[in-house]
Amino acid sequence: MNSSPFRARPVKHSVNGGPNPFYQSTSVSPFRASAAIRDQYQEQRLRVLSESITDCSPVETNSSVKDVMNEKLRAEIHALKYSLSNLETEAEREKLCMDKTIRELENREIETDKRFLFEQHRAQSEEITRLKDDLENLGLINERNLRTLKSENSSLSDQLRDTQSQNRSTCHLLQSHLEDLGTQNETLEKLVAGLQEQVTNNSIEYNQKTQTLTAAEQKIELLEAEIAKVKRTGGNDNTMLLQRELSEQVAKVKTLENNNHKQAAELGHLREITATTHLLKEENHILETKLKMMDDLRTKLGATEIEVAELLREKSAWSSYLGNDENLPLPSDLGRTLAQERAEKKRLQGRIEHLKLELNERDANMKLLQEQFHSAKTKFEDIDTLLDVEKRKRLRVEKQKMLVAKEVEFLREQLKTYDSEEAVMMDGNYDKQKTKRIEDLQAMLDSYKSDIELLVQQQADPSSQEISHKRPHQDDEDERIGELCRRNRQLQDELAEKEKQEDVLQIEIGALRNQLTALSTQSIERPSRILQFRDNPTAREFSIKRTDLDLLKRENAALLAQIEGLELQTKLVPIESLEHLRSECKKLEQVILDREKRITRLKEIFAAKSSEFREAVYSLLGYRLDFQQNGRVKVTSMFADRSDQAFLFDGETSTMQLVPGNSNVFMKSIGNLVRFWVEERKTIPGFLSALTLELFEQTTRGREAGYVNFT
Repeated sequence: MNSSPFRARPVKHSVNGGPNPFYQSTSVSPFRASAAIRDQYQEQRLRVLSESITDCSPVETNSSVKDVMNEKLRAEIHALKYSLSNLETEAEREKLCMDKTIRELENREIETDKRFLFEQHRAQSEEITRLKDDLENLGLINERNLRTLKSENSSLSDQLRDTQSQNRSTCHLLQSHLEDLGTQNETLEKLVAGLQEQVTNNSIEYNQKTQTLTAAEQKIELLEAEIAKVKRTGGNDNTMLLQRELSEQVAKVKTLENNNHKQAAELGHLREITATTHLLKEENHILETKLKMMDDLRTKLGATEIEVAELLREKSAWSSYLGNDENLPLPSDLGRTLAQERAEKKRLQGRIEHLKLELNERDANMKLLQEQFHSAKTKFEDIDTLLDVEKRKRLRVEKQKMLVAKEVEFLREQLKTYDSEEAVMMDGNYDKQKTKRIEDLQAMLDSYKSDIELLVQQQADPSSQEISHKRPHQDDEDERIGELCRRNRQLQDELAEKEKQEDVLQIEIGALRNQLTALSTQSIERPSRILQFRDNPTAREFSIKRTDLDLLKRENAALLAQIEGLELQTKLVPIESLEHLRSECKKLEQVILDREKRITRLKEIFAAKSSEFREAVYSLLGYRLDFQQNGRVKVTSMFADRSDQAFLFDGETSTMQLVPGNSNVFMKSIGNLVRFWVEERKTIPGFLSALTLELFEQTTRGREAGYVNFT
């Protein structure tokens, strides 16, 4: 037989009849399969032996032979039962080996789990230690920031005290300066009043003297006319009298002219003083405005001093907590840092609560594992005791097996002897069928034995493979779970950081909104003043528009009254329309005068600039340019002897000709230059440059020879 007809059944009980503590899955262990095979094999073996016993008796034998054969069969049965017990013992031994292997694997798995839990516990302890260190570092950072804030607060308070002292000194200086300016203003007002009175008197006296001078000039003219008349008539006495009176009047006129000049100089001086007085009045008005502003500044200074007192109290409170440190940040930085620390504290508290929950859960798991470990340990101790008993039984069974093996060999030898004796004694009546049956039974026994060993090996290999592959699969799953846990922890840290940043930004947004509200309230409540010049263009334009609007309103009202009063029959124009037209005419005349002034000024500027341009061209290029009214340009060289040695250029026709006069000799002297530069080369600048060099050489040569005289 190549395969066993029996199949293994799962057994959920141990050897002593109790529940099997290792049976936790549906897979069939090797010792359970061998127990089932043993039971079924025993039943089948007994059934076959009983059948063989019934079939073993021959038909044609005597009673003695039957007895001998029965004895032999009984011996064989006993031998088979002995071999069966040996097989059971071997199965039990294999079961014990398998139990030992399973215990070793379970112990190894428990050790691995314990090591994994210990590593997790150590990692969590390190994480808690790291968090504690982070909290300590944050506390140190907060202390450092508080010290920085304290130093900055002290520096700000020092700056505030310096600013207050500067403001007080500035206020005292401004008050003293205002008092001095007030006294100067009073003195200048008195001086201005006296000067104005003096100017009025001088102007009256100047007018009187001017009238006197005019009358004297008329009288002189009359006297000169009389003198001329007398000269014509020839009266000497009257002539002498008139000359004397004339000399007296001339002296008197000179005296009046000298007085007039003195009064004019004094009047100019007084006008300058009057202008200075106006400037002083403006400055006085400005100082009065500043004085009013100083009153506002005093009010603000009082409010500022109150705020400073409150800030000093706050500073003292901060100093009592922070100590003396010069490296404190700004209060806004302190508030931002405090908000960040609060958010960080909140996040760490949540993290600590989460870790506490995890630790409690892991402690519960550890307790459960410890209980399982203790229960497994007790079971292992019981199994160890059973194992010792089984070992002793195994030794005893081994000894019995050796004795049985020897007995089997002895029985087989006896069986062979019995066969040979029977073959000799039966004398040809040897029962070959019985012999064959015995051989078949032996072969069947050997085949069963080999099948049992094969089944044990087959059952052992898958279980060992399953056990060997169980741990790596568990390791892969644990590694994947650990990676997911680390990723989850990292994402939780990032989420906590983002929540912290969001809380800080929300706090900053609230603070900025409060500041914006306060600034908008201050800008609404704060009064504003607009300063402008008295006679600025905008005010002037506004006054003009307002005057035009008033005129238009009056004109419109008059026209409405004319319409309502049925004045359409008359051909009169309302007086408001006439006034409006006159005002527009005045405006147009003023615009025309402004434009004429602008044009005259531009002409003067152009004349000055053109003169400068001509002088620059004359100095640099050696030619004087004279622009004529017909659009031509007269060009005269600075080395020309006479004014007729000049050229006229027409810009429209692009022609050049000499000025009319005695220029034949000059044209003959420059004929070669004209042909070379103008006719052949077509370049007038080259011609003018060559002519300048020629005239310069002639003039220099004339100076050296003495032919040319310069006055």
